[in-house]
Amino acid sequence: MDGEGKEPDPRFTLANERTFLTWLSTSLALSAGGVAMAAVSSGVFLDWLRIAMAVVLVALAAVAAGMAYPRWRRIQQALRRDARCRRPGWRRCSVTASPPSRCSP
Repeated sequence: MDGEGKEPDPRFTLANERTFLTWLSTSLALSAGGVAMAAVSSGVFLDWLRIAMAVVLVALAAVAAGMAYPRWRRIQQALRRDARCRRPGWRRCSVTASPPSRCSP
């Protein structure tokens, strides 16, 4: 990396790399789903619906791939500095939590 800080525990580095690779494999699966949706015959779905679903899947693949490296780098730098990892800019809520008070800032 940048040479700053100390080398983190290899278990944490490997876990961070596994998460990075999981984001990339998810992106690849979404992209394959988009290509498969575009290849479906026009008799199965309406043409505009089939194309819209293909575009949405490929766009989600691009977002997932684009977010993977910055996330990996941010966590790796935090590990090297022995600091807390920053949360992303959006709010995280549990799946079952409906009131906003259960969301973390």
